[in-house]
Amino acid sequence: MCHTAYIRIPILTFFIFLIGGKAYAQSKLLNEELSNLPFIKDSVVKVDKLNRIGMLYHMKNPDSCFYYGMQAKALATHLNYGKGEAEADNVIAISLFVRNMFQEGLKLYSKSVLPKFKKYGNQENIVEATMNISIAYANLGDLPQGRKLVSEALQMGQHLEKDSIMSLVYLNYCMINRGNLPDNTVDDYLNKATVVANKYHDERAKVAIALVRAEQLLNKGLVDKALLLVRPSLQFTKDQEMDLHEIHALDLYAACYQNQPDSVIKMFDRMYALIQKDGYVHLRLAALEVIWRNQDALHKKIDLDHFHQLTEKSMMDINRNLTQFIGDYIKYNDLENNNRLLKVNNQTNRYKIWFLIGLILALVLVAIFVYVLYLNSRRYSKRQKQLNMRIMEQRDSLLAADRFKSELVAILAHDFRSPLSSIVGMIGVMRDLTGMSVEEQKIFYNELEQETTGMLHSFERILKWIRLQLSGHPFSFEAANLHTLFAEVIVDFQRRLQEKQITVNNHVSISLAVETDIEAIQFINRNLLSNAIRFSPTYGKINLEAQEDEQSVTVKVIDEGPGVDNKMLDNLFKVSDVLPRGERETGIALSISKDFISRLGGRIWVEKNHPTGAIFCYSIPKSHQDALPHDGLV
Repeated sequence: MCHTAYIRIPILTFFIFLIGGKAYAQSKLLNEELSNLPFIKDSVVKVDKLNRIGMLYHMKNPDSCFYYGMQAKALATHLNYGKGEAEADNVIAISLFVRNMFQEGLKLYSKSVLPKFKKYGNQENIVEATMNISIAYANLGDLPQGRKLVSEALQMGQHLEKDSIMSLVYLNYCMINRGNLPDNTVDDYLNKATVVANKYHDERAKVAIALVRAEQLLNKGLVDKALLLVRPSLQFTKDQEMDLHEIHALDLYAACYQNQPDSVIKMFDRMYALIQKDGYVHLRLAALEVIWRNQDALHKKIDLDHFHQLTEKSMMDINRNLTQFIGDYIKYNDLENNNRLLKVNNQTNRYKIWFLIGLILALVLVAIFVYVLYLNSRRYSKRQKQLNMRIMEQRDSLLAADRFKSELVAILAHDFRSPLSSIVGMIGVMRDLTGMSVEEQKIFYNELEQETTGMLHSFERILKWIRLQLSGHPFSFEAANLHTLFAEVIVDFQRRLQEKQITVNNHVSISLAVETDIEAIQFINRNLLSNAIRFSPTYGKINLEAQEDEQSVTVKVIDEGPGVDNKMLDNLFKVSDVLPRGERETGIALSISKDFISRLGGRIWVEKNHPTGAIFCYSIPKSHQDALPHDGLV
């Protein structure tokens, strides 16, 4: 044993729990957590926050640690939040450990914390609880049981996916087995603890390891080497406000300077100040006793009156603190008793509920039996009704399919009437103009070839789309640029536009994009532009415009034609006898366009242009996710 042991005080020599990760001052962490606490609305989150605050306090103030653990326990019990209860009991047990109340903490760990961790926690919690129970047994003098349990924790920890707790397990394994392990074995386990601490950047665990190594060196009389570890550890614990571990570091520092009485007294004064500030009153008398017992060795004459005053005040503080803590502990036991009574009452109520459920089920079975008898009397008529309904549904489905096929045929007729007419016209021109030059014929044939090729490509694309619709495929939504789509449509009608000398102004923004079915929207665009060309005067203008908001895009096709009278306005988007014979094709196409717009989740309408002309408008969602559901056949 080290010859410096006579100046040591009996502080906690095991490391129960460390808040891992990056190092932040305890006061800063606590202030951040406490400032956020009033703003938490979720009760489960609040329980977790109270448990974290209680754990942060275990190195600062055991009373506050106990208080926040009780707060978390009460709220978790009220919420029936089992994992939160287990964490709260863990915080309370640790506060008891810090007070050297290992018997009470052991009872809480054995009866509550470990069973609840096995039920609600993960394997890391179970390893932690097993390790803390081993610490309790070791401090109570039952070293064989402590060594057995810390070995179990070590064994369980080998299979952890997240092994951050293992730095403390290795550390406590060495401390509980001190004097019972060869030096090389201790060094091996401390090295393993260091590897885990480095892996998780756990600066606090590194300090704990350094203090254990320093204590080893002191026991061997290697004071200078011990100081190389104690000095930075003391500075770190002071900077991070880890008061309990700073007391430990100060204790080791004083042991290193046993031959310098002034340094020893300075260290113990600092220790005494920390003990007095943080409420570790059970250590205060021990510190005073060490100073008194070693006054001659420390070459310092102690003021007896002042010493007696400090001793008397310490004893009064201990009694006051103990009285207050006993009151809190009684409250905690009352809370536990109330929880047990509540569980008993809940169990009784569950029995009553199950009895009522059984009675209700029996009544339900009787009612079902009566109802089955009633159903047997109506089975035949109900079956007939179901068959009739099935026939009606099949008829409606066939009618819908027939209507949709008619629409698809109308699409083909509408989309290819204009290009076919254009080709026929070109053939007629070729027949009548016999005096064309070779160059003119080449240009003419190129135009005819382009017109025919474009029509074939359109036919193949639309035919493929029609096959998909007939096979039951839904619309295929994909990103599309409206400016580009209208540009393609304008190219399809180039010959008609040239014949009537009509100008089409594409004012649609080149950056305007939507998510839609391109073939469906192009049918609508071709239909609206075809109608605008048809009714526009020679040398007229057609303006294409689009506006957007957060969820939708509104497109307008504006012409300078004769406009739409009120009689036609009401029947424009449906096939009606009100329309003149020559305009019924327009009515069919507009009716299909309205159906398509509806399936795309939008709407279509017409407005009067001033002074002449009409404005055909449609609005569709930017994204198909914003589209309203449609019951039509797609």
